[in-house]
Amino acid sequence: MCWNFDGVRWRMCMKRLILMFVWDVWLNTKSFTKITTKYPKKYPSDPELGAWVTMIRRIGRDNIPSNQRIKLDEINFAWKSTRKCGSSFMTHYRVIKEKLNVDLEEGEGVRMDLLKEEDKKWITAQRIVYEKGNLSEARVKYMDQLVGLNWREPLED
Repeated sequence: MCWNFDGVRWRMCMKRLILMFVWDVWLNTKSFTKITTKYPKKYPSDPELGAWVTMIRRIGRDNIPSNQRIKLDEINFAWKSTRKCGSSFMTHYRVIKEKLNVDLEEGEGVRMDLLKEEDKKWITAQRIVYEKGNLSEARVKYMDQLVGLNWREPLED
């Protein structure tokens, strides 16, 4: 594991990052002219390295030892991911949660008429997946946080 900033493990991950980076650049471009280190957190070739990159980004450039920051800067480490956050599930979930929360802030209670047809279809799809036993426990917990909405029951039109 690469987590600590001291010693062999950090150096090992740094070497892996450089090697993977150089190899990927060469495979994809056959040149080293446009180099930046933009590994996603779910890097299939080396999941541990992807997790390490994510950890480094979360800690932040200003919060790691300067000697290590310099080494990362030397390979043009991308301190901010260019990926947009969230799965399709979370994208839909956030939209619906925001609509439901706005209703509560205005003191009106939940107004289902503010949900668009596509929102209702998505909620129904989650219920069906749940009924089949295929909705993850984490997603069930998210769905249960939708205030004023019993997503486990069919929606009224």
